[in-house]
Amino acid sequence: MASSSTVQTLLQQANAALARHDLERGETYLQQVLANAPENPAALFFLGHVRRAQQRLPEAIAYYERAIRSQPDQPMAYHHLATLLRTTGRAAEAVPVMRAAEHLAPQDARTQLELGLALADTAEFALAEDAYRKALRLQPALIEASQALSAALIAQTRLQEVEAVVATALNQPTLSPGQRAGLKLNLGIARVQQNRPAEGLALLDEAQSLMPNLPHADYSRANALQGLGRMEAAEQAYRKALQRNPLDLSAHTGLNRLHYRMASPDFLKSYDEAAALYPTASALFAGKADFLFLAGLYEDAQIAYRRALAHTPAHTPWREGLAATLTRLGAFADAAAEYEQVLQTGKPSLAARCGYAECLLRAGDPEKSVRISAEAITHSPHDQLALALWGTGLRQLGDPRETTLNDYNAFVRVYDLEPPDGFSDAQAFHAALNSSLDPLHGDRREHIDQTLRSGTQTLGNLFGTGRDLVERLRARIDHAVADYIAQMPPQDTHPLLSRRTDNFVYSGSWSVRLNNRGFHTNHVHPKGWISSAYYVDIPTVTRDTVAKPGWLKFGEPSFEAGFAEPIRRTVQPLQGRLVLFPSYMWHGTIAFEAPATRTTIAFDVAPAA
Repeated sequence: MASSSTVQTLLQQANAALARHDLERGETYLQQVLANAPENPAALFFLGHVRRAQQRLPEAIAYYERAIRSQPDQPMAYHHLATLLRTTGRAAEAVPVMRAAEHLAPQDARTQLELGLALADTAEFALAEDAYRKALRLQPALIEASQALSAALIAQTRLQEVEAVVATALNQPTLSPGQRAGLKLNLGIARVQQNRPAEGLALLDEAQSLMPNLPHADYSRANALQGLGRMEAAEQAYRKALQRNPLDLSAHTGLNRLHYRMASPDFLKSYDEAAALYPTASALFAGKADFLFLAGLYEDAQIAYRRALAHTPAHTPWREGLAATLTRLGAFADAAAEYEQVLQTGKPSLAARCGYAECLLRAGDPEKSVRISAEAITHSPHDQLALALWGTGLRQLGDPRETTLNDYNAFVRVYDLEPPDGFSDAQAFHAALNSSLDPLHGDRREHIDQTLRSGTQTLGNLFGTGRDLVERLRARIDHAVADYIAQMPPQDTHPLLSRRTDNFVYSGSWSVRLNNRGFHTNHVHPKGWISSAYYVDIPTVTRDTVAKPGWLKFGEPSFEAGFAEPIRRTVQPLQGRLVLFPSYMWHGTIAFEAPATRTTIAFDVAPAA
């Protein structure tokens, strides 16, 4: 057994070698330390660094974990472990690691920063924001926290607040080019999401000129280029992002969303290419599985989810994905077992509860489904999908509460709007409006996660982006929405009526263009309160009042629920017609066959905060 002085000398030699980037010699010294002191925390910690540099990431994680067990009062080891867990798609495991570090050093700004990053990677953006703000209170000049805070605000679509955070940080006197670039990057992202892609692209180019290897810059440029309709350039930008970092999950998602819309033969190839380099990176298999699920390739999705879980069995979102896939395959017992396992964690997500409720409805167990969806509503009273599933279960049971929830005659209202000021001819207005929407429908097909089939949907929000004809129409729509709300009778317990308020906001707005054989699958609007369809241009085939092609339908769930007559109401599309209805109400479109297109504007309304 070597003396403590010998161990210290070996550690010093290892440090010197690692400082020279001589990993081989440094590892030799560190292994000699462990031969004499098997749980020496410093040697374990630095071997974690060595394995990380060698891209032997599972071993690096194991060394950091051993270092923490050996010396649990050193926050830095927690920081490195959490960072590595995040970058390998195990962010859910990084959160408790950083909570432990926070307990050790509650007033350390960088601990708060790392905690926020872990929370953000699990989509807990409000909690991440709290951590970043605490970091900035502890260390106002911590620019990384300002960057992360602006990113969390972007994730919460609080885009106007981003500018204030960035402006304050840019006033710091000692900013490095990299820090300035990161702040410009986030401001550019906010501009793109505000439907100002040209301004956003200019900011992103400025950021990349300051720091050519800026993380996420190529990905963000790709998003801006899409907003400008430059699809081929966007594809190259995504590819460049993946060349820099094959584990960039956002770039994989963006590229494959684009490839799907372009009907590219390269759809999902990026995941396979990255997995060949990183065969234990579970997040790659899970990311591919998500796309396979959306594409309806359920057998392949099941295989990919199982492969992801083989490496990371504790990651519940992937187990939820597997359960949803098994539901689609009709393996209801297996799906229920997976959902029960998720519920037993004590922290099931809203998606897990809703997925389980749907599984039970498909399997013919409405009693248990109603209990599960009611639990989801208890946790998230305004979740529109949970309400829809609850209503479907009640309908299967013949429970009269369903007719109170879904009063199709009272809650589906039709408004035939006059053309806006400046237009006396409705047909001329809609022809001009339809033409103004043409440049926004440049895709070859729908987004993979959208409900339309054989058609396109615009990116971003349509309202509030300076399009004159759209804004003139919106003035008419404002009055109709106000009237819809005004006609709501007071009712404290009804999911729609209890949210009545004179002040409302548009939580989303877009245009859809359906082509021949186009339709919407049955769906609800999870982020809405009141949803809509406004008809801009319709094919003449919709005049058929028997087959009702292209008509809006209500009441039919997105899955077979055993109803003899699933459709409860239909509405004929007419140019200038606006239909308003609760966002939780199942609705879709009857497919039509015609050489013409069917163009609509749709939006969701939410109560103003």
